[in-house]
Amino acid sequence: PFTPDPLMRSFRFKILALVAALVTLSQIATLVAVLVTANRDVSDRSKDRLDVGAAVFNQFMRSRDNQLRTTVRVLTADFGFKKAVATMDTETIRSVLANHSRRAGADCAFLIGMDGGLIATTEEAGADLADEVFMLMETADDTGAVAWTLDTGDQAYEMVTVPVSAPLPIAYVSMGFRIDHSLAQKVKSLTGLEITILNTDLDGKLVVIGSSLDPTNQTLLKNILVDTEPGYGQTAVLELGDLPFLTLRRPFAPDSEELTAVLQESLHKAMAPYRELRLAIVSLGSLALIVALMGAVLLSRTVTRPVQNLVQAARRIKIGDYTKAALVETRDELGELAETFNAMRDGIAERERRITHAAMYDSLTGLPNRLQTRDHLQQALQRAESGGEHIAVLLLDLDRFRDITSSLGHAIGEEVLRQLAQRLRSGLDDKHLLARLEADEFAIVLESADLDTAMHTAEHLLLMLGGGLSIDAIQVTLNASIGICIYPDHAADTDQLLRRAAIAKSEAKVAKSHICVYQHGREERYVRQIEIVGDMGRAARQNEFRLLFQPKLTLDDGGVDSVEALLRWQHPRLGMIPPNDFVQIAEQSGNITLITQWVLRNAVQECRTWLDNGIDLTVSVNVSRNDLADENLPYFIREVLKDNSVDARHLMLEVTENAFMRDVSHAIILLECMRDLGIKVSIDDFGTGYSSLEQIKRLPVDELKIDQSFLTNVPGEAVDTAIVRSTIELAHNLGLKVVAEGVRTAEALRWLAAQGCEQAQGFYISKPLSADALIVWMQSRLETSQDETASNLRLVPTT
Repeated sequence: PFTPDPLMRSFRFKILALVAALVTLSQIATLVAVLVTANRDVSDRSKDRLDVGAAVFNQFMRSRDNQLRTTVRVLTADFGFKKAVATMDTETIRSVLANHSRRAGADCAFLIGMDGGLIATTEEAGADLADEVFMLMETADDTGAVAWTLDTGDQAYEMVTVPVSAPLPIAYVSMGFRIDHSLAQKVKSLTGLEITILNTDLDGKLVVIGSSLDPTNQTLLKNILVDTEPGYGQTAVLELGDLPFLTLRRPFAPDSEELTAVLQESLHKAMAPYRELRLAIVSLGSLALIVALMGAVLLSRTVTRPVQNLVQAARRIKIGDYTKAALVETRDELGELAETFNAMRDGIAERERRITHAAMYDSLTGLPNRLQTRDHLQQALQRAESGGEHIAVLLLDLDRFRDITSSLGHAIGEEVLRQLAQRLRSGLDDKHLLARLEADEFAIVLESADLDTAMHTAEHLLLMLGGGLSIDAIQVTLNASIGICIYPDHAADTDQLLRRAAIAKSEAKVAKSHICVYQHGREERYVRQIEIVGDMGRAARQNEFRLLFQPKLTLDDGGVDSVEALLRWQHPRLGMIPPNDFVQIAEQSGNITLITQWVLRNAVQECRTWLDNGIDLTVSVNVSRNDLADENLPYFIREVLKDNSVDARHLMLEVTENAFMRDVSHAIILLECMRDLGIKVSIDDFGTGYSSLEQIKRLPVDELKIDQSFLTNVPGEAVDTAIVRSTIELAHNLGLKVVAEGVRTAEALRWLAAQGCEQAQGFYISKPLSADALIVWMQSRLETSQDETASNLRLVPTT
């Protein structure tokens, strides 16, 4: 975490910060008041300028309109011009139009006939404008003159149209000014405001036809108007290129529905006089702040000295130095605080001593704990590395210590550990470390000790524990397992030594050999198991598991109506992992339910595929003892069958004898639920577990599978033959069907058929196949006569 600079926590800094904050706040308040007043004044003056500018703009447009009207009326009243019109003297007409246009400063002029045709014009655009003006001739007949704003999408004109009468109208003269960027610049020079004239084209989009703004701001303004659409006559502040403009939108002319004039006053320019005032206020405020800070520094040197002494004492306590007391220079409140602080320092020193001891030593036995062991071992490794010596680490724990605590109580168990620690300590030299790591696990670190010394020490300790302990007149027998790891032969650092000694201890327990020395390569197996456990969830999600299916041959007719689903794992790094390498680990780690659900889901999906291919098969799926404890298993299976539209008769669950032993009553209830759903149940690997006939007769099962270990030497081995024959007879008497697994020879197959065994599976019949290969295998069997296969199995029963 972030640790601020010590100065930030000092009392002196707080005084300086307070003074600086007060001065800064006062200056900010003054500056804010000035800026608020300035903004209000600028806003009011800008609105006034907009109103004045709009009035000037209106006056300018009326002046142009009057000038244009006068010019056109003079032209239409000229006798020579009328004569030229009457005689259709186009050269004279064009010359007169051009002369009068120049006098009025007009951009275009043209003569329109009574039929709407263009007679003469001063520019090419006159032909397009003439069509628009001709529609106004009826109004011109009534009033004598018409002023109108015309637009052609990307251009607009302010036009005046007057009839040529002799004395009846014989033609129309139309003259006007172009509305463009030059007009906008003229308006800006008169009003001091930015002006933009926009038109709406046939697609309803805004088009800038004249503006005093630069092209970039023209585009920004057009986009803003498209998004905001401020109402006519209303002012708003718009941002153009990070500069604010007070904006007024109004119609360009009273008769214009499409043309819009936007007048803008730059607030940035309006605020220019106040920026100098703001700079002056900031400069004065900065000067006042510097003066105030200098005074605060002088004051704080006297006021904060006692506080600084307390801070220095606190810093010493922080780093664990409790030797020097805080100086008491005054008899006021700060002096009393210093005395209290010194008393607190003494209390903290004593408490830290106790905490440090508790953190490094076991409270029950008084021995060093795991943390102290690691520190001691690291220091020992440094000494051994420099001296080229060996270090032996022994990990010892009691066998069946849980049985002691569960049968005699935790109080006896704790006393056992205390006396055990004392006995182990008495059997070791003082130079050797004895520590309690956890529960009943103890560590012994032997410096300058090779493997022979470690073995001799381990045997000596086991001999000392062989006599047991006497606690409250109770004789407690002690058996222990010891794992040994040697530096540098077996490990190179602290973690490896402890971890590999623990691996050796676990192997000693499994082998029941009491003492085991770590062997290279053993850790890789544990690491592989950890990797397998960690990857199981990913394997199910990414479909790394594979299902193979082994057919079950019906012995009376040679048909195949069921298969067993066998799980494989294609690991991306470890390759193909057989079930024996991960199923037991999955049961121990709690991942077996996830795997079982994956197998059930995919096996039922394949069953659906077989049914769609006209192959009617029952698929058997193995479930573990952990699955039998899952109350949600029946509901999950029901949903899987429903989702794939597969009848429950196509699914069979295979459960080993040992899976029933954890909770027989619960297993019976769960299997009864399966039977209610229509799912069949088989006892797998029969003969290898510890179930009794009393338990078997209570189980709601349909089938019994004889384990392959009994079929290896059948019918040659008399004992196995007797066991298999008796098992078949027992199953039939209980109303169960019998399946023999692991059949490898034709002789065994014929013998099983003669004994009445219903089904068999094994490599002699077929190896496990993929789903696609199974379909091919089944279709090929349909082409072979099943009668021939059945005849090979019908033998006279043997005795």
